[in-house]
Amino acid sequence: MVNNANEFRFEEHQYLRQPWLWILIGGIGVFEVALFGYGLYQQLYLGEPWGNNPTSDRTLVITAALVFALAVGLLAALLALRLSIFVDATHLHVRFLPFLRKSIPLEKIARCEARTYRPLREYGGWGIRWGWRGRGWVYSVSGNRGVQLEFVSGKRLLIGSRRPEQLADAIAAAMDR
Repeated sequence: MVNNANEFRFEEHQYLRQPWLWILIGGIGVFEVALFGYGLYQQLYLGEPWGNNPTSDRTLVITAALVFALAVGLLAALLALRLSIFVDATHLHVRFLPFLRKSIPLEKIARCEARTYRPLREYGGWGIRWGWRGRGWVYSVSGNRGVQLEFVSGKRLLIGSRRPEQLADAIAAAMDR
């Protein structure tokens, strides 16, 4: 039994690791970099204008640098993206970095239940989403399992988890104290 409110009863970290997403994002990034790399080579090295309406060398270099920085920045942001869930004696902490930090007092939770859900049909996909027909919010990175929370206020929140039964048990145990 945990006596210290700062000690976690449950901790989980989930990362964005879907291969199809990385192939898509990586493919677009490689295409953009290759396209502008070819344009820089053609216009700056060969001295032939690139495209039907060529821009100045300076504008092309600046645009290529911005496209490269955007591609690298997007990949870095996706690598940093994670959903972290912590349960301690008094709160459920949910962090969807870098977008969301939420601490939910356990006394505001009326009930919780591990369940299987359909991300596309119920919420339109993964991420921070609003579900139609009174489903409430979802915080999810991947998969189709999570913990459905119902608050005293009647609002709902689904938190995606690879270990939903353990998460629901940890919340219920902390609420019983």
